[in-house]
Amino acid sequence: MGFSFFPFVNVLLDLCDIYPAALQLSKLRVCFGTFKIVYTLRGTSPALLYRYNRLDAEVLINKRFTSIDNAELCSKVGVPFVMGTTGGDREKLHKTVADSKVYAVISPQMGKQVVAFLAAMEIMAEQFPGSFSGYSLQVMESHQASKLDTSGTVKAVISCFQKLGVSFDLDEVQLIRDPVQQVEMVGVPEEYLLGHAFHMYHLTSPDRTVSLEFQHNVCGRSIYAEGTVDAILFLAKKVKLKAEKRIYNMIDVLREGNMR
Repeated sequence: MGFSFFPFVNVLLDLCDIYPAALQLSKLRVCFGTFKIVYTLRGTSPALLYRYNRLDAEVLINKRFTSIDNAELCSKVGVPFVMGTTGGDREKLHKTVADSKVYAVISPQMGKQVVAFLAAMEIMAEQFPGSFSGYSLQVMESHQASKLDTSGTVKAVISCFQKLGVSFDLDEVQLIRDPVQQVEMVGVPEEYLLGHAFHMYHLTSPDRTVSLEFQHNVCGRSIYAEGTVDAILFLAKKVKLKAEKRIYNMIDVLREGNMR
């Protein structure tokens, strides 16, 4: 079944652990007008997507094992889409979309404020490379137990710290998925155990006289739903203007400056 999402925009959500995000998107109708969500199971048939090929965009919020399949399907039928995914083969994903010339917003992080933090980290890494040489790094991230992989945001922030001179491998990240630890050690409110993102990055100088800490805690899914709405409006505008650039990320959406 299909319903319109804003003028000529549709939403495609995989019924896995992102179901709560779909509920958050539904709640946004109060702020952003009338729309409904299309729920589809994994293995969506081409026939189903062909019904949407006149729409301006699809929204794909997927687990790692479905991102490439969905991107290939949307590319094949010529449907622009917004995709929030932390995994999969990123190089193959971007090549698939680039070859099809379909418009898309692809980002591992849809929360606007967290994206802004990440953008600031990238600017710091670019302008002050090596400024934390010799510092040690501890990284802890807590997510709902259904999240299997390391956060895409964590990977991106670690990449920035590496450019800043910090030696750190991804397998050193402390992944917290046990609900008891999340409540007692991390401080996650019990009502958000099924949907949260708590990240901590702690830097210590070689002589241990200086320490810096970066932390961002997200409870619930509203931040991702709101960012997705802005990405939809952003992409619909690019399609309408027939923009030369076809593939965007959430930093592009932030730079546009027309967020709700």
